[in-house]
Amino acid sequence: MHKLLTALAVFAFLVTPVSAATLNTDTILKNGPRDSEIYVGKDGTVVISGAKVMQLAGRSFYTRLYWGESFLRLLVKTGPATRFERGTGEVTDYTEINEGDYLNMEGRLESGASTFTLIPTYVQNVSVQKGSKTFAGTVASVNPGAGTFTLSLKGAGIITVKAEGAVFTKGSRTIDLARVEAGDTVTSATGVYDYNTQTLTASSVVIYLDKNLYKWQNFEGKLLETPGVNPASIKVSIRGTEFTVLIPSDIIIWNHARKSVASFVRFVAGDTIRLHGKRQEDDTPSIEADIIRNMNL
Repeated sequence: MHKLLTALAVFAFLVTPVSAATLNTDTILKNGPRDSEIYVGKDGTVVISGAKVMQLAGRSFYTRLYWGESFLRLLVKTGPATRFERGTGEVTDYTEINEGDYLNMEGRLESGASTFTLIPTYVQNVSVQKGSKTFAGTVASVNPGAGTFTLSLKGAGIITVKAEGAVFTKGSRTIDLARVEAGDTVTSATGVYDYNTQTLTASSVVIYLDKNLYKWQNFEGKLLETPGVNPASIKVSIRGTEFTVLIPSDIIIWNHARKSVASFVRFVAGDTIRLHGKRQEDDTPSIEADIIRNMNL
């Protein structure tokens, strides 16, 4: 231990006592291993920034601290009490550490070790710039095969959203990525955002739905086919879209003068139909009707 502390004194002029949580991670990510820093107290407490992970060994990993072409090897032994954070301050664990990552750490030197070994209480992986985030914007494109879509943020560019496993909600329905289209408005996409790749791994996505379209209202269109006497539904073209109009058992049927009609027996394809109802929130355009009026009767 005495030899280790003597050797570390050579580096003392490089650093001042600081907390690993406050070290400049931007410099580390930009300039790489030439910006390692280390502080060792008389009691063996250690603060390190810019340790590069060279090899993984379960919960332990071999690292190097670099100063130009010179380097110092450091074995890091983490344990259940070690607190792990991403570069953004989000809590994580050791499984997110990979070879090539840069770490800021606090802890103590291992007593009696033959190699320079750190028992850390805190490890910050500054290479993992991820955090919980919620975005809103407009769907720019959809790639169902890759399980992704791109989201255009108002005045803030475009991000990629990984949607595999995400829960999609549109109105009162749960949908999937196949039912998302370019131009859809996303009121919230929540998940873990990677600042390095500008990618959101989403857990939930809410697509805007105009509720006014699904209120009870009046419709007018052309009957597309001649129905039976008491059909369960009829086909009506409304503004160029074919709708299935669902017919309940207590449907009110009128002629053009709002006089009651007993059945659909006199309805023929091409008749002008007015109806009162509300659209259904499903993939096939449909309307639940309570009044149907044939303007040709």
